[in-house]
Amino acid sequence: MRLNFITNKYLLMWYLLCRENNISKLDNFKTNFLSHYRKDYFLLIKEKDNIISLLKDYIPDDDFIFNSFYNTEEYKKLEKETNKYRITMLEYYDNYQKSLKKELTKLLKYDLNINYSFCFVHEDINIIEFYLKNKLIILGKKLKENEVLGFYIFTIYKILANEYKDYKPNEKDIVDAILELVIYNELYTRISGKNRYNTGKENIKTIKDKIYPYFLMYMGVNALEFDSRMSNDGIYFDDIKYDNNLKLMDLYSFISFIIKNKHKVLETNNTFKKEEIL
Repeated sequence: MRLNFITNKYLLMWYLLCRENNISKLDNFKTNFLSHYRKDYFLLIKEKDNIISLLKDYIPDDDFIFNSFYNTEEYKKLEKETNKYRITMLEYYDNYQKSLKKELTKLLKYDLNINYSFCFVHEDINIIEFYLKNKLIILGKKLKENEVLGFYIFTIYKILANEYKDYKPNEKDIVDAILELVIYNELYTRISGKNRYNTGKENIKTIKDKIYPYFLMYMGVNALEFDSRMSNDGIYFDDIKYDNNLKLMDLYSFISFIIKNKHKVLETNNTFKKEEIL
């Protein structure tokens, strides 16, 4: 999986001019522009979808507003700040990139050959927007250093959910539960060095807990290690027949296996709470 870190002047200008923000240095320009070119401004507001869908190939039909804004000192400063923000986020990602790709490949058991892009706008705009159909994430939000890994894990989860979206409606919760186990729980635990199995959506927790022992087999965890894994992860289950075939599967095959055997996996009362074994 490749994540590109880019900027686009038209998208940046659109968000600075058309999206509500707390950037006071823009107030005078926007006030003056609205008073003289109100119609042009409202036409610009409608351009967002075109910019996103075309991005690097976008050419405005009328570039008057863009050119007027692009040549201001206010824009030049904000563009410089945005690029600095992009570089900072790229440096944060570089700290995790090798381990994320390595561990993700181990968990998926295939190379994820896809490209998505972060397109940066000014961090004071305070947005994170996913346009997964366009393989695009628009990012303009201040993140503390200790929040960055969690954000990248969240992004990988969203990307995987988009790649695994073509399942039947009654299979969605199973797929979602498995992706949570893979990304939010196991991948996040491996990269952060802190157990993350308490993370996830409450509405699919029961499904996830029942899939959990099969997920351990999928990862090739030895049955002798089950007790320590249960204790560490806070998910407990009864003795279960070990299936050696699961560790030979990739994620697509594992999802298919769980869906095919969902009555056996989900209807068996094989999980219980910690206090029930004390």
